[in-house]
Amino acid sequence: NAQGETQGLLKLIQRQGLSGRGQLLQPIESGALLQEQTRTIPQDASLRIGLAASLGDQSAAASQALSALNRVEALPLQQGEVHYILGRFTGNQPIVVPAGTSTPVNNSLGLFSQGLEVIPGSFGIADESVTDGIERLQAKLRSLLAARLVKLALNPSSSRLNLGVTMTPAGQGQIVASSFTVRGSTATAPPPVRPGVQQLTTGTAIEFQIENRESQDLHLSILVIDASGNMSVIFPNQWTATSDATLLSAGEQLRLPDPNRDGFQLVTQDPKGTTEVLVVASTEPLDAALRSLQSLAAEANQSRGPVGLTEPDVVVNDLLQDLTTRGGEAAETTATLDASKLAALSITFDVI
Repeated sequence: NAQGETQGLLKLIQRQGLSGRGQLLQPIESGALLQEQTRTIPQDASLRIGLAASLGDQSAAASQALSALNRVEALPLQQGEVHYILGRFTGNQPIVVPAGTSTPVNNSLGLFSQGLEVIPGSFGIADESVTDGIERLQAKLRSLLAARLVKLALNPSSSRLNLGVTMTPAGQGQIVASSFTVRGSTATAPPPVRPGVQQLTTGTAIEFQIENRESQDLHLSILVIDASGNMSVIFPNQWTATSDATLLSAGEQLRLPDPNRDGFQLVTQDPKGTTEVLVVASTEPLDAALRSLQSLAAEANQSRGPVGLTEPDVVVNDLLQDLTTRGGEAAETTATLDASKLAALSITFDVI
């Protein structure tokens, strides 16, 4: 109801597009507004790769090589939802090359988005075999899988935590992008339905303000995914600290980077294209993810600052484990995320 009190309970069984089927666990009046309480993410959620017609008679070999990879599925196009498309670059395709990105060589193998946009850094040499190409793409596919997993947790419209994020050019007060939780916010004005995607030139220094508007402490993790799918963690960034390194106290703001504390800058850089910043806040400590990140930082002999993820799928799995509600049905095969304990927001901008 208007006071946020639960009036009934429905378990969603399946969904196809905008149509869903569910099981009533508590009575609900017809016409009642439904809002997400918990969400389950299968621990074996996979990355679906569509096989383009440009692969020709190598489609079967591509399907076999992709299916041999952990949590990667190969599907013919038009036979189900796919996340990316594997194909060859040819001059007669209706493809999009992001501005500032090098055009792949003819007949090279690589990845496209669903909208047939070239994924930067994914194309190799001309006439490369599909088995060699897929072996070369393994690290990128792991990054894309990790990005998909963490994006499954995004819940700006359903989280009950009150969290706000803004992005500004460093040293300036002008907000160029923002995101906040709708249900948790006390703001009276609704957010824009389709906010424009900000364009930033390479070499632009940026900073973020994350505001914990709750009366309880929250634990934060902030990840950046660039146009090629590579993932980095920019917070936490004190790798010799305890779990308090992830803490944002009740009512406090985090400035990132803070020139009075942090010895680094966040500067837009190649590859050009869409960059996404993911801000995850939880009422529970992020201990498993922090241990994984500290291990990576130690391998790089790094004590402070952002760290690139060489095994992003492992770190994201640990992060999802931290965010998971303990116990419950099918606990071994799903991650159950509680909207009252988790806020996951996204800010997107284009690097040009």
